[in-house]
Amino acid sequence: MSKKTSLTAAALSLLLIPGLVGLSACKKASENLAERRIENAIEKATGGKAQVDLSGGGIKVKTAEGESSLSTSSEWPKDLPEGVPLFTFGKVQGVTRVADAAKTGWNIILGELETGAIEKYTEALKAAGWTIGQTMSMGEGGLIQATKDKLGVMVMFNQDKTASLTVTNNIEQ
Repeated sequence: MSKKTSLTAAALSLLLIPGLVGLSACKKASENLAERRIENAIEKATGGKAQVDLSGGGIKVKTAEGESSLSTSSEWPKDLPEGVPLFTFGKVQGVTRVADAAKTGWNIILGELETGAIEKYTEALKAAGWTIGQTMSMGEGGLIQATKDKLGVMVMFNQDKTASLTVTNNIEQ
């Protein structure tokens, strides 16, 4: 590497590094501003304090009543209670988690469902020891409701090959 090339690289580094740090600081400042605005809106609506975190590609909200989070994760939630069968008949497109002192609930948005996903997941629930309370099927759309111990699962299948799978713990049976 020539001396001129080294000086050029050093000069670019001196210019780019502060610029990249500045961009990162701008992003963090805009996240902080958005967090404060959301906190203020929640506090005005509820009359209580709220703490909002927009880091990590999602949103987390904590209040005195509990906490909730929304992510665009494409992964099956790792914190689901043991025994909830993995849904392998489509792709996870988003996850919402809501918790208070007594209950936690997860809503998993699924897309690109396989043909027969209702029947396949019903069988997966039965094989895992779940009691099927209700099923309804209309073409590729429909509903499954199941319970096991103090857990509840409800899956609503749409005609457009998407579904919403909700898991709730500490349900009354």
